[in-house]
Amino acid sequence: MIEQSNQRQAATVAQSLAGTRSETDIENNKELIKEISIDEFQESEKDSLISVLGVVLISAQFSLDTTTYLTSVISLINSIKPDREAHYLYVTQAVSAAVQVIASFLVGYIASYCRSVKYVLIICFLFSVTGNMVYSSSGVKALDSIGALIGGRALTGIGSASAALAYSYIVLVAKSSERSYKYFKIFRASGAIFMTIGQILSIALSYCNFYIKGYKINSSNAPTYGAAFLIFLLSIALVFILENPRPKAPLSPLAIVKRLYGTNHRTNQSASSISTRVKPVLILLNGFISTFVIASQMYFLPIFYSLRVGWSDRNQSINCIIILVVSTVLSIVYQNFLKSCLRTSNTSNAIYFENRIMGIISNFMAIIGMAIMLAIWKAYGSHNGRSNKNFGFPVAFSIGITLGFTGYNTQAGCIPSLFKSVVKPELQVVIMPFLGISTGIGKLLAPIIIGAIYASPAGAPMGIGLALICGTFAIALFYVI
Repeated sequence: MIEQSNQRQAATVAQSLAGTRSETDIENNKELIKEISIDEFQESEKDSLISVLGVVLISAQFSLDTTTYLTSVISLINSIKPDREAHYLYVTQAVSAAVQVIASFLVGYIASYCRSVKYVLIICFLFSVTGNMVYSSSGVKALDSIGALIGGRALTGIGSASAALAYSYIVLVAKSSERSYKYFKIFRASGAIFMTIGQILSIALSYCNFYIKGYKINSSNAPTYGAAFLIFLLSIALVFILENPRPKAPLSPLAIVKRLYGTNHRTNQSASSISTRVKPVLILLNGFISTFVIASQMYFLPIFYSLRVGWSDRNQSINCIIILVVSTVLSIVYQNFLKSCLRTSNTSNAIYFENRIMGIISNFMAIIGMAIMLAIWKAYGSHNGRSNKNFGFPVAFSIGITLGFTGYNTQAGCIPSLFKSVVKPELQVVIMPFLGISTGIGKLLAPIIIGAIYASPAGAPMGIGLALICGTFAIALFYVI
């Protein structure tokens, strides 16, 4: 309403200026134009703050779902199926990721069909709430079912499609390349902050030790009950905070392919010489690799600290908080440093080049981190390495994971920005969630492949080595796109 009023006032001023003759009238009209400009600027700033707050809150669901269960999942599985922790860990992660892939593929079409990104996001949050409740109630004396545990994580996988739809929301509320790049970075940094909050929540609720109708609430399920309650509150807040941009009606898959790869495809004038028709696929492949690498690290995180080092759930949560906080700070600091060194202008070409360089450097950091993890795993001894009391090994392993998370945080900001720059605006609402598909496939395949390698005679060193090789390949992709 304010914008329409300002437009009418501006039109009146323009007409008045066209017909005025006296200097006094002209000066008065200039003052009126100045007031209108200030009002529009203030309204724009208000909208910008609301948009940023919305982006921040959207990141909460998938972040909390990623971390609150991670340090206690081994304990909960062990209470239902003893001695099968590693097997059911990768089954649980794989099923959740598979459901997320399917949901991410559909969520863009659903939002376009319903002409609302906002309410589809809120529905995703409610799926997450339900999934966490089912997962938390899967233990003995309640549902007592490993199927309920896996099913609960599958429902949170549907909820995590919100991360894919968030890309569509960002491109709708942030019009320029500079602003969307800023929002993508805020989205990733906020995700890391909520992951930290998730671990703090895990520590606080790990002290729970009471019964409800015979079902014990303790460190293995209290954190995910808490996550369900917090995500429910956030879903209510999103009703009032999120903007509701109306995407265009969805195109058929054939029409999308024609527009994406048609002869009139928009080109990006970067230094790269590779065809712009191949760039979207390569960028999606980079999204897959970055998630595969970090999911591989997350697979080994509970195994190393629970089964090899023998840390409690609470100690693992404290360790995760340190990893998340340090990696988030490192990624913000070095991204801003690189931006000051690389940015020559705010043009789309300069931003595109900057994101490519950041992607290359972040993969180098991830490779160094995985090399440290590989060395520590080899040095720590056999599978029953709990007898090894050298505290330096777990710390060094955490340093390796921290470097991996730092690289991932950076890529989670620059890859969406790169992808947006090579996709036509009219396709972005439907196509941007494909990033969620590529990352979901990475989350799906990592526990399956890495879990199979871990169970084989090659063991964990081969699994970590495979992730290291993938990170090296990603550097080549960032170089050519």
